[in-house]
Amino acid sequence: MSSIVKKAIVQEVGDAWFTLKVDGTRDPTGVENISIVLRFCEDTKVVTERLIALETSSSCDAQALTKVLCSDLDAAGLATAKILSQVYDGVAVMSGKHGGVQRLLQEREGREIPYV
Repeated sequence: MSSIVKKAIVQEVGDAWFTLKVDGTRDPTGVENISIVLRFCEDTKVVTERLIALETSSSCDAQALTKVLCSDLDAAGLATAKILSQVYDGVAVMSGKHGGVQRLLQEREGREIPYV
């Protein structure tokens, strides 16, 4: 069921640029639970948000989280080159300007991707 829903969301996003919104919570076993949300404008210019995935990572460092994030987007068929901006909470592993996910994603893409 989730793959059918994800496929429909990817079709809905189409070739649009999107904002990547990610949040994570560590559970009692030390596993990071990550929600990945896309915010984009449809052809009708209506701003839409869709939960694209719930992922987990046993490692909570910025490199591991960036890898999970990019792998999930690639697997869904969403081009990371279409990320318009990125939104994370204030935790340094996500928002760190020198080694956080936001910086690693910019380095991976070779361009500035504004972080909010």
